[in-house]
Amino acid sequence: MIEDMTKMTYQQKIKASKEVYKAMKAMEGEDKLYIQYGTNKQYSTMEIQDGRKKHSYTYVPKYYRIICHTLDGTKGWSIYEKDSILGRGMNVYSLTKTTMTLYSYDLFNNKTTYRLPLYLTKLID
Repeated sequence: MIEDMTKMTYQQKIKASKEVYKAMKAMEGEDKLYIQYGTNKQYSTMEIQDGRKKHSYTYVPKYYRIICHTLDGTKGWSIYEKDSILGRGMNVYSLTKTTMTLYSYDLFNNKTTYRLPLYLTKLID
């Protein structure tokens, strides 16, 4: 594994993205796929002697669910936070060998986009 992901060559990024990319391309119908990407910062407080408090942060992995959709023979995907029932999801605009471009619209028709690097994701069983 490469220590500094910012200094990866394009070929290294393709190689690191290959597992997730191939899994997404192989999806059909209403298949689901789970990935890990990024972390959430969780804050915790612990009381120590003399009534003082110790504050600490832990970073826990974030998990996402990718769902395949097929409409009129065209394959598409949506991505959601794993435990989210409503909302917190985006549609996949494009999928390349190294990135997934995502988009969504809010209540006021404002478009939000995000480019998710596949080489920073990990496929979850």
